[in-house]
Amino acid sequence: MTGVLPEIDLSARRLFEIVKVDHGIPDRDPHRHRYYEMVWVESGNGAHAVDFVDGPLAPGLVYVIAPGQIHQWHDNDFQGRMLLFGQTLLDRDTANRLKFGSGLTMRPDTAPVMALDEAAASDIQPLWDLLEREHGSERPDWHQIRPLIAALMAALAQIARRQHELGLHRYAERIETLLKLVDRHFLEHRSTTFYASELGISAKRLNQITRQVTGRTVLQTLHDRLLLEARRDLALTPRSVKAIGHRLGFEDASYFTRFFRTHTGDTPHAFRDTMRGLPQAALPFEDTI
Repeated sequence: MTGVLPEIDLSARRLFEIVKVDHGIPDRDPHRHRYYEMVWVESGNGAHAVDFVDGPLAPGLVYVIAPGQIHQWHDNDFQGRMLLFGQTLLDRDTANRLKFGSGLTMRPDTAPVMALDEAAASDIQPLWDLLEREHGSERPDWHQIRPLIAALMAALAQIARRQHELGLHRYAERIETLLKLVDRHFLEHRSTTFYASELGISAKRLNQITRQVTGRTVLQTLHDRLLLEARRDLALTPRSVKAIGHRLGFEDASYFTRFFRTHTGDTPHAFRDTMRGLPQAALPFEDTI
């Protein structure tokens, strides 16, 4: 593979797609989505990676991959369903709740996965059936599709929150706010004091809460987000390692290299070479996966 990794969007003709998977998805290079992708595994097995974190594909598992995340299919042979839909089908508040408050993508070092038991699957099946009916219609009714997708995502978010300790923790709302702040300001603000001030508590107390809920300090949370951005830049852009380090706030390229190697075990160059050396594979389903 040469050049930058692809950014894949839905066809301009449709804002959402439903795909039936019968024999897995062929291995392919990492790619970035410009849309939401829900993967519902019904049988079979395999693996894939979301933002460089590997996750299994096993019966009952559901992944919701958000726009901007990097996705890669590994060796797999599963049967299931996929729902792809554009960001325009969700209002900003709903999209933010999905990203930060659903238990799906709370941390950049955790795969966005939940497990559906029989009862949970039964709860979301009617919503899926209605979406399939609209998908097969010659003239889909967007007045129905938008609330159906929002309801489906809300139901999955509720299930995910029940399955993640963070979603049930009394400090969950405060941690969600911290993660939003980190996502918005990590390039210019690297001190715990800034985030504590924004949340109206002391830096010491914020670190206590963050460690209690996530097992990470505020600084480690910032480093996680910084490393995710570094990986995305190395994989997706042609920028030099020096330019990437500078964009991320490292004036000295050697300091950026040491930081990256300390936290990942690889140099930036080695990570980029690994991404570019992965085998190429054709995209199925008209490049929509």
